[in-house]
Amino acid sequence: MEPMTNTARVALMALLLSTGALALTTPGRLHRAGSLSVPRAAQTATTLLDGQVLIVGGCTRPSCELDAQSATAELFDPRTGQLRPTGSLASPRVSQTATRLADGQVLIAGGWTVGRVVDTAERYDPQTGRFTLTTPMRERRSAHTATLLADGRVLITGGTVREGRALNSAEVYTPQTGQFVPVGSLTQARAAHVAVRLMDGRVLIAGGHADRSGALDTLELFDPKTNTFHAAGRMTTPRNKLAGTLLPSGQVLLLGGTRGYDRDTVLTSAEVFDPARKATRVTASMTRPRYKFTDAVVRLADGRILVAGAGGADVYTEQRQGVGLGRFDAVMGTMPGNDQFVTVSRLPDGGALIAGGYDAGIQPTAALWRFQPDVARPAP
Repeated sequence: MEPMTNTARVALMALLLSTGALALTTPGRLHRAGSLSVPRAAQTATTLLDGQVLIVGGCTRPSCELDAQSATAELFDPRTGQLRPTGSLASPRVSQTATRLADGQVLIAGGWTVGRVVDTAERYDPQTGRFTLTTPMRERRSAHTATLLADGRVLITGGTVREGRALNSAEVYTPQTGQFVPVGSLTQARAAHVAVRLMDGRVLIAGGHADRSGALDTLELFDPKTNTFHAAGRMTTPRNKLAGTLLPSGQVLLLGGTRGYDRDTVLTSAEVFDPARKATRVTASMTRPRYKFTDAVVRLADGRILVAGAGGADVYTEQRQGVGLGRFDAVMGTMPGNDQFVTVSRLPDGGALIAGGYDAGIQPTAALWRFQPDVARPAP
């Protein structure tokens, strides 16, 4: 008999977890993994094709003041656990987006720099370790989303030019031409929302805010075949500065956020969107309230979802049999100071890298943590 490959082993474990045939004593553990070259919050972190993690920009000083953005970038090598500098952005950025393209390069777009929102975009080439400016976006954007489409284009939606005024515009970037082209309009202006590509290629847009008055509960879908947006119902609760990710079943997990503009009512609750029904249902709640954690959710190799922020991490297991609501389990260990605007990146060994973020006093941290999943055991 042929020995089981690592890919097959991970797939089998995911299946057994989803059916309840396996259980975990704990979902995993956090281990300190060194420090970034500088403290960072609202940076981006992107897993490259070779498994290294590209960490870019962010704010580096307390309160994230107007001139606190960084143009530096560094690479984390999971094989050695070491960091090294790589290239520099053309300009400092915070709250930008980073999207790994089909060819392995990374598109960095928008964000704040020295007190203003920018329309500039640049590409990082892992082969040269350099950032190169590409054509700018059609609009200046921060707190926007960037989603890789199945055809290789990148969908950019919403965002803000200044606090309190959201955009309803969208555009797509074509890597082959280096051009941004407008596409339709969102059904509702929004910023600090989430965008998740579905299995059929459409993109779910959820939550966020339109102004400083509070959170949105509306959902919409982008169809890349027609480049149009259509309303897709509502969430069970308004969510601003939330997070979301695709589940193995093809449904979308939407979680946390705040019911107001900032820390008015930070949520522990979560819900699942069913694309077939265009409806959401409540699922289990996180072990702690979280917001400002859009880039702190990742699907692990075994299909479970790792969620970080608020000084700790949870793992969500989707219940795919019967009518179970899924469950969140707390990861062993805490991450003091890694509270908001943390990034989480999937690693080749089945774990994840958790980087940066700031605490309640808006003090950025340089702390790095590795999440290591625990070994499953037979369910009782």
